[in-house]
Amino acid sequence: MKTIRSFMSYGLLILLSLAIAAPLILLIFNSFKTESEFQANPFGLPTTWTFTNIASAWVQGNYAHAYLNTFIVAAVTIVVVLFSSGLGAYALATLRFKWSTSFMAYLLFTMMVPSGMFLVPIFFMWQRFHLMNTLVGLVIVYCGIFMAFNVFLIRSYFVNIPMEIRESGLVDGASEFSVFFRIFVPMSKPVFFTAALILVVWTWNEFFYANALLLNQNIKTVSLSYLAFTGRFTQNWTLISAGGLISILPILILYLFLQRRFIQGILEGSLK
Repeated sequence: MKTIRSFMSYGLLILLSLAIAAPLILLIFNSFKTESEFQANPFGLPTTWTFTNIASAWVQGNYAHAYLNTFIVAAVTIVVVLFSSGLGAYALATLRFKWSTSFMAYLLFTMMVPSGMFLVPIFFMWQRFHLMNTLVGLVIVYCGIFMAFNVFLIRSYFVNIPMEIRESGLVDGASEFSVFFRIFVPMSKPVFFTAALILVVWTWNEFFYANALLLNQNIKTVSLSYLAFTGRFTQNWTLISAGGLISILPILILYLFLQRRFIQGILEGSLK
C-alpha cells in the first residue's frame, strides 16, 4: 500500500514538474528556430539551431541598457534593504523597547496591504520631487516594498542566536553596532544570502511600479524592455521567444545553480 502511495505521489510530482517545465522548454526550442520552421513545427525540436534570433533580439530590444539598468537597481536595492532590514531585525530580536510589538504589527500590516494601493500617491509625490523617470525613484519604492518581509526573515534567524553571545560582546566593550557587524552578521550569512537571492528575483521580475515610474526608453528595466519588444514584433514568435529567453536567462541560471542554498537559507531561518 505504501509502495502504491509513493508511486502515485512521485507520479503526480513528475506530472506537475513537466507541466511547469514544458512552457520553458518550448520557449528555448522556439528561440533557436527560423520563422518558417516555427510555422511548420511550433512544438518540436529545431532541426537546425540558429543563434540569429538571440543576437537580433538583443540588439533590437535594447537589452544592453535594460540589463545595466536592472543590475544597478538590483544591486542598490539589495545593499540598502539588507543593511536596513538587518539593523531592524537586530533591534527587534535583541532589544526590548516600548513599541516593539506595535512596530512588528505595523510591519506585518504593510505586508498584508497590496502594494498597488500606494501607486497613485507615489506617482504624484515622485512628480513633485522630480523622481519620475529615474532609477533612484524606483529603488526607493523597491526598498519600501521589500523591507518588511526581509526584517521578519532575518529576525527569525537572529532570535535563535544565543543572547549570551551578544551580552559577552557588550561586556567586553563592544557597541551594539560592533556586535551586529562582527557577531550577528557573520553568524547569519545563510539568511542574508537567501534574502539577497529573493531580492534579485523580485527586482528582476517587478513590473507594476517600473512600468508606472519609468517612461524613458533608455532607463527601462528588462521586464519593460521585453514588453516593448513584444509590442513591436507581435507576429514574429521566434524573436519574441528569443527576447523572453534573454529576459529570464539570468534568473534561470541563478536558480539552477543556487536553488539548494536558497531552500537551505529559508529552512534555517524558519526552523533553526
